[in-house]
Amino acid sequence: MLTVFWHTLRESIHRRMGLVLLVCSVFLPSVLFAVSRFERQANGSIVAYTGPFRHTDIQVFVNDAFGSLLQFTAGIWLFLGMFAAGPLLVSYLEKGAPDLLFSKGVPRWQFFLGRFLGVLALFVIAVGVMDGGSALYLWARTGVGPGRFLVALLFPLLSFAAYLALMGLVSLAQANAGVLIMVAFLQAAFSAVLANRSQLFTVIQWAWARTAIDWLYRILPKNSELDRMANMYFRSVTYDWWPIWSTGVFIGVVLGVSLWFLHRKSF
Repeated sequence: MLTVFWHTLRESIHRRMGLVLLVCSVFLPSVLFAVSRFERQANGSIVAYTGPFRHTDIQVFVNDAFGSLLQFTAGIWLFLGMFAAGPLLVSYLEKGAPDLLFSKGVPRWQFFLGRFLGVLALFVIAVGVMDGGSALYLWARTGVGPGRFLVALLFPLLSFAAYLALMGLVSLAQANAGVLIMVAFLQAAFSAVLANRSQLFTVIQWAWARTAIDWLYRILPKNSELDRMANMYFRSVTYDWWPIWSTGVFIGVVLGVSLWFLHRKSF
C-alpha cells in the first residue's frame, strides 16, 4: 500500500491539475509576502502595509488575513482539489490497468486505500504549504500566533476527505474523472440545501418527504456546515460535534463499502 501511496504522489506531479494545485500552493503565499510589509514603530508596536493601505491594529489585520485564507481553503481550494483528485482516482481503473495491477498478488484494498490516502496527502501538502506557510510568515513578522487558524483548517480537510470517499466509491462504478468531479460538485450543492432544509419545509408539506429529507441530511456528509464551522471556530472557538462525527462515520462506511465492492468486482 505504501508503494501505491508514493506512486500516487509522483503521478500527481505528472497530472496537470495535481501540478497546478502544488504550484498554486506555493504561488499564493508568495503573493502575500510580496504585497505585505511590516514596520516596527518607536513605541514597539507593529504597523502592516498591504500596498498603499496602512493597518495599525495588527491583531485585526492578521485575523482578517487568516479569515480570508480559511474562506479560500473551504471554497475555491476544495474545488481545485476535486479537479486534481478525479484523474488520480480513476487512472488505476482505466482499461487494461486492473488486469496488470491486480495480478501482482497485492490485495485490492491496498490499491484503493493507497490511492485514497495519496490523493488526501496531496491536498494536505498543498494546504500545508499555502496556509501553513502564510501562517508561519505572519507569526514571524507580527508575533500573532496561528494556533486557532491551524486547528480550524481541520474542518475543510475533513470535508475534502468526505468528498474523496464519495468520489472513490463512484469511481468503482464509473471510472470517469468528469463524472467523479460532477458528483463532488452535486454533493457540495446538496449539502448546502440540506443544511438549510427548514426553508424547503415551508414549501414541502408532505410528512414522508420531510422525513426522507431529514434522513438524507443525517446520512450524507455535512460539507457545508464543516466549511462554515472553520471560520466559526477561528473567530470564537465554538463548534458542533454533530457534523464532525457524522461526517467521520460517513467516510468510514463509504470506504468500507468501496473496499467490499472492489473485492467483489470483476474486471
